[in-house]
Amino acid sequence: MAKVIANMDSLLKKLDRLGGDTKNAIVKAMKTTLQSAEGDAKANSMYGSVRTSIKSEHKVLPDKIEGKVFTNLPHAVFIEFGTGPVGAANHSGISPEVPVTYTQHPWVYHSEDYGFVTTSGQPARPFLYPASKQNESVFEGETRKELLSAIRRAGG
Repeated sequence: MAKVIANMDSLLKKLDRLGGDTKNAIVKAMKTTLQSAEGDAKANSMYGSVRTSIKSEHKVLPDKIEGKVFTNLPHAVFIEFGTGPVGAANHSGISPEVPVTYTQHPWVYHSEDYGFVTTSGQPARPFLYPASKQNESVFEGETRKELLSAIRRAGG
């Protein structure tokens, strides 16, 4: 989820002209926010394998700084959004920005413990989107704090 702060370009240019290190300030704010969001995503996850797979990373590019909290487990998407008719009926808390299509019919899969099993899916158990929402204000606050610190160091 992209977060844009109004008039930020103008502020950053002025601060850089004063000798402040805006890029470093924003990278610090991004790292703090990502650590917080990663912790919240882990706390929101009820499955150990998913919890241990959640990571965060950031990239400093010439024109922007990107950060993400993610998991590479293939089945994590099914936990986040739910599956089948059960997921379609129970998907509160998922991102409204992600269009999800649920199969409307039960299906059969094979389990080594139970043989062939018919299922109608599972409810959504979102962990990433809630962590993102919980940390929107963290990024704003951390960015403000780090930029004020950079301004003080620049003599303002």
